Amino acid sequence: MNKNQILLSQNAPQLGVYRVEPMTRGFSNFDNDYCHLGISMNQHYHQGRKLEALANWAKSRFKHVEFIIGDTLQSYNIKFQKNVDTDEAYELARQQGDEWIKAHAHHLEGCIVSRWQDYVSIDQVKLFKKLVFSKYETDPELQNDIRKTIKSYYLRLYKRKPELYCIQNFPSFYQHSKYFILEETAVFSYLEFLDKGPFIYPGRPTVNHIIKADGELIPFDRNLSITIVKNKVQKAA
Repeated sequence: MNKNQILLSQNAPQLGVYRVEPMTRGFSNFDNDYCHLGISMNQHYHQGRKLEALANWAKSRFKHVEFIIGDTLQSYNIKFQKNVDTDEAYELARQQGDEWIKAHAHHLEGCIVSRWQDYVSIDQVKLFKKLVFSKYETDPELQNDIRKTIKSYYLRLYKRKPELYCIQNFPSFYQHSKYFILEETAVFSYLEFLDKGPFIYPGRPTVNHIIKADGELIPFDRNLSITIVKNKVQKAA
């Protein structure tokens, strides 16, 4: 049994409607001191009972739990979806963050709560952002990796809203999504630099690589992928 399995086996059972199940892939050499929970405000797994299960699971397993609210990161999506300028998209995203925090404050008690702009404003993150944007301009492999990620996501969105996510709108979507991924890459590169435990998020992260201070791209292995599933109904004896 490795350290990851020992850690997860020594904590309180999950008795709520939902339970968190760590997946086998991802960063596994962590201890129980610190974790980052990445929050996508509009996703079902970061709402209601699923969020409650995630918060309780993390608090029972880590001494320090940080919620990273990806509010203003969503401004890139809002610009595309609502066809608004950068300032208006930022304000709308910020308002969504305010509302999410207010609605879920009871789950955040005893935790560190960081907004996306808190990270983007850090000098080291700004340096990582310059590095990753420069790398994108000169590295065909990174360009192809990001293009594949965006195209795959766009096809899924097309099935839901073909009138918005049509082929004519793809160039605009691609530009906004590229900035989204590169900014996210800069923040995750900084988290790797800090070396303070796993980044926990349901499923597969958008970012596949991060950048080191010397400009080298490396796989983003700090992510701990999870799934949030319903607990089985216990039958009465």
